[in-house]
Amino acid sequence: MADVAIASSPTATSASCGPAPRARTAFGLTPFALADFEPGRHYHTTSPESHFTARRVISLLTPDGRVTLRDDRLIVTAGDDKREELIAGAGEWRRLAAERFGIDLDRG
Repeated sequence: MADVAIASSPTATSASCGPAPRARTAFGLTPFALADFEPGRHYHTTSPESHFTARRVISLLTPDGRVTLRDDRLIVTAGDDKREELIAGAGEWRRLAAERFGIDLDRG
């Protein structure tokens, strides 16, 4: 069976049925005010349980997938292909942040 997505609010959740669920995003035509997203923004920027506060992460959508730099690895997803590469240390992390995302962490 396919995933079931519920998109009735900015805090929409998804539930899955069947043996191999895949993440899905649902879009609707219901308009929301920017303030409707405040609870989610607050959680993701302050909660110790949010992966945005618990670890370093940079992620960028690409034409065929996504590139993500996390604490200890670079993840490159293109279509159904996903490659993970361990990062040797802080210097390599900074280099990848600059090369892949244009973020110069050494600039003062």
